[in-house]
Amino acid sequence: PAELLAFAELMAFNGTGISTIEGSAELDDEIVQLLKDEFGTPDLVVVGASQPAIVHSLAAKINERIGAVGNTVSYRQVANGSNATLSEVVAGMKDGRVTTAVIGGGNPTFDAPQELGFAEALEALNASVCLSYYNDETSQACKWHVNQAHWLEAWNDGTAADGTTCIGQPLIEALFGGLSASEFVAILAGEKVTDSHTLVQTTFNPNSDKWDPAWRTAVHDGVVANTKTIEKPPVNRKEMPLVSGVTASAQTVLFTPSPTVWDGRFANNGWMQELPDTLTKLTWDNAVLLSPATARALDVKQGDMLRIEVGGASIEIAALPVPGTADDCFVLPLGYGRKFEGRVCKGAGVDAYPLRNENMWSAPAKVTKTGTTYPLATTQMHFAVDTTPGKGAQDRMPLLYREGTLDQYNEDPGFVSHIGHVPHSLSIYEEHQFEGAKYKWGMSIDLSTCTGCNSCVAACHAENNIPIVGKDQVLVGREMHWLRIDRYFAFAKDSHGAYDGDKLESVAIQPVTCHHCENAPCEEVCPVAATVHDIDGLNVMVYNRCVGTRYCSNNCPFKVRRFNYFDYFRRDPLRSTGLLQVQPDYYVKTQSGGKTLRAMQFNPDVTVRMRGVMEKCTFCTQRIQRVKIATKNAWVKKTDAQKKADPRVAIPDGSIVTACQQACPADAIVFGDLLDEKSRVSKLHKEKRSYEMLEELNIKSRLKYLARLTNPVHGATVVEGAHH
Repeated sequence: PAELLAFAELMAFNGTGISTIEGSAELDDEIVQLLKDEFGTPDLVVVGASQPAIVHSLAAKINERIGAVGNTVSYRQVANGSNATLSEVVAGMKDGRVTTAVIGGGNPTFDAPQELGFAEALEALNASVCLSYYNDETSQACKWHVNQAHWLEAWNDGTAADGTTCIGQPLIEALFGGLSASEFVAILAGEKVTDSHTLVQTTFNPNSDKWDPAWRTAVHDGVVANTKTIEKPPVNRKEMPLVSGVTASAQTVLFTPSPTVWDGRFANNGWMQELPDTLTKLTWDNAVLLSPATARALDVKQGDMLRIEVGGASIEIAALPVPGTADDCFVLPLGYGRKFEGRVCKGAGVDAYPLRNENMWSAPAKVTKTGTTYPLATTQMHFAVDTTPGKGAQDRMPLLYREGTLDQYNEDPGFVSHIGHVPHSLSIYEEHQFEGAKYKWGMSIDLSTCTGCNSCVAACHAENNIPIVGKDQVLVGREMHWLRIDRYFAFAKDSHGAYDGDKLESVAIQPVTCHHCENAPCEEVCPVAATVHDIDGLNVMVYNRCVGTRYCSNNCPFKVRRFNYFDYFRRDPLRSTGLLQVQPDYYVKTQSGGKTLRAMQFNPDVTVRMRGVMEKCTFCTQRIQRVKIATKNAWVKKTDAQKKADPRVAIPDGSIVTACQQACPADAIVFGDLLDEKSRVSKLHKEKRSYEMLEELNIKSRLKYLARLTNPVHGATVVEGAHH
């Protein structure tokens, strides 16, 4: 981190020794030309959100000079909030200038820098009230707590990134009579009208009524047309000294929001706690991330406890070596270690906020090994590239994950088919012919656009009534996710031609779910025909036939089947003590309460499975059936001539959207009918980039991947087969 400012200054001014940056400072011509030559025009320089203001200022200067402004980056005027900083507020609370604290939606008692003394200052006030979803750390410290309605339980408005006004309407009435932020403020202000619907509509147009066509259109569309803010060129930045907020240190700790629980606001959500981190595959905990080289220097392995000291504060947290982490840098995800009695989050992880100071995102630290260990529940093996199995895994990777450069693709668009060897195979069983099938459902996943954000995993979890199982069950490999994100690392080779685990070159991300094989290995071993093909060729589960032999899971080459070892939905997550605090107790009778809310959580179109039953991805068969029924009903009403013209009862392409496809922000997942030659999925399956995972097994997968294409800078190479 201490070197980033020097790097940005080198990019901007080619090391000319400038000590300050001003609005009129010019970039070095050589650097500008290099950027244009390597990346093309228009290009863009992006800076991480946790970098200091001066680095952002340098990046803005670079973007101006290379022509990115107005092409790949735009600046818009945003509404300015209060200029009062949290430190100024705390100072006012301590000296008596602030006598009443009204906190709406935040949790500063938990996440404010400890050196500010916010919790102590808040406790000393005579009047304090907090609006929040939970009776959390800040609510407990206040004199009054007001239950906040979830944003899906109230009318609300806001602005998008481009300034467009958005309007949100509730999906359900507030379950516990909670108040939205606007209702809360209206009540405090003594307004006569305090319901969120009227407040939002009045903000939209003070003279509007419920029949106002403009209002109804805005509610229907979710956005107000033509409300984008006008693009404005950035103002000249005032002179800023080139001084970083991070000083060079032998050991540096970096703070980052957790990709699952963020700053702690989602910590009491079981879906988020059990959602594996994209890179570490860690669940139910945070850990300090460090490079393999630093781990060896400290004689640290996964799960070893480290003591991290920053100033006068210290915490103890488990270590997790991760390739790609900078040496002597220790990354601490925030948001864990909550102190309030959350049903899900209590006991999960370690609170890293006590180490944060005014720098917020990084600080010099002292790190030592404690000599104790802590179990970390991860869902994928880790990085043993120097072992015999590890080396073999890298050699076999092209059978699973394929990639190449844009230059390779331009020279040979079919390069993907040349990777690996697929022998001519014959099935020893009679193959399904699916004669008379009207539909042939298939899926395509583009590895070039998938970012590994885990949105698809969470959406699948919610759509298909998949239970959370708890940390101790994840530790023994019993997680229930139907869809998983596999992560592979690509390493450079050393002078002897062996992969060097310290030299990470790239990371590969691959979503994996049931492939709905036409020659499904799982079907051949089930003794009770609980897993079979339906008329459309989908590999489906008949739950009331399943006797739990788990032969199908053993025979699945993709390992995407999940078994219910317990009735996960029939118990509430209790906690044990000790290291396995995040542990559901399976042997206590069903607790009272919560049944009605739990039933409201379930998707009524999907069966809730019980103990002893195998389950897996269904390609969202409930959504398929819903559209099939609607299409068939519409077809019946057609004339005889129209029916003859459409004997197959064709379903329009795009009318069936799986949950994972719907949630994917990058449009990496496409689903549809392979018998429809005009459908997107049919065209993608015929792409030269398209390939079938483990094609040599002759399983005839209905899911195909589009090989990842990269466009590295000149001189960089893609190490084929180096992923692990």
